Amino acid sequence: MGPAYGRAGPVHAQVPGQVGVSPEIVLRTTPVDTDLLAWRSQALDDLRVQLPGFTLLSAGWSDAGGRRATRCRFSHRLGTAVVVTDQWAWRLGGGGGVGVTLTCSAAEDDHPSYAATFARVAAGLEVVERAA
Repeated sequence: MGPAYGRAGPVHAQVPGQVGVSPEIVLRTTPVDTDLLAWRSQALDDLRVQLPGFTLLSAGWSDAGGRRATRCRFSHRLGTAVVVTDQWAWRLGGGGGVGVTLTCSAAEDDHPSYAATFARVAAGLEVVERAA
């Protein structure tokens, strides 16, 4: 995957889940001028403000995508539904780097059925830097 800023690749389930929230997988890139941990810490702070009922459920490190990544799971409200999201993030390049996020979401009741699929997508994603 090349570092085309803002490139998104959403994938939606054809049928909404039990509470009307369709599972979703989104891959995005963005310019990043800080290190991985600082970038993701700021992103989580931003999500706390943007998403109603935001709760960080877990956070840590992963080797998904063939390189070191952050991984977090959080929940938030979407209307009357609770959504659970697994998110992996990688940072590529030097000072003017590229951040890559893989965000996988499903309704709280549906999430256990999708969690293994989300993890397989993250493990199978090849996150590489494009040669200059």
